[in-house]
Amino acid sequence: MASAEVLLKTHGTSTSFPADDNRPRALALIGDRYHNADYIRVALNRLFRELNLAIDYTINYDQISARLLQPYRLFVVLR
Repeated sequence: MASAEVLLKTHGTSTSFPADDNRPRALALIGDRYHNADYIRVALNRLFRELNLAIDYTINYDQISARLLQPYRLFVVLR
């Protein structure tokens, strides 16, 4: 479904669609030419760790689709 190049690999996150374990999960579209994805990811990791929610990241806005978003409960955009 989602290839490894679609999602960024980060500590505590996966690089594929989330498993169906009934835990809420978020996908964050982060970074652009003017906003480095690294500092956004660091801040979101801290926030979502405190909330005990799993989060995946992507920088590929052109690959966002209903199919990609379907397993997620929350979609965050910080660009």
